[in-house]
Amino acid sequence: MFARNSFLGHPYPEIKMGFKGAKTVLHKECESLGLTFTELMIFIERNPYAMSRKVIKAFSVYKKEMYTS
Repeated sequence: MFARNSFLGHPYPEIKMGFKGAKTVLHKECESLGLTFTELMIFIERNPYAMSRKVIKAFSVYKKEMYTS
């Protein structure tokens, strides 16, 4: 029922995501909200609790990949 790391106090499984998957998640979120990519990035930074865990993970993967290269 729960992921293997649930015994560590984490009720949700860890979301593993690569850069391409992160871009896909973010672009689908843009389409569903009717925002541009830049508007979505600003919205997530200002209102992180309004997004799902998957979108937040995609945002962090995207930022890490884009700003650490």
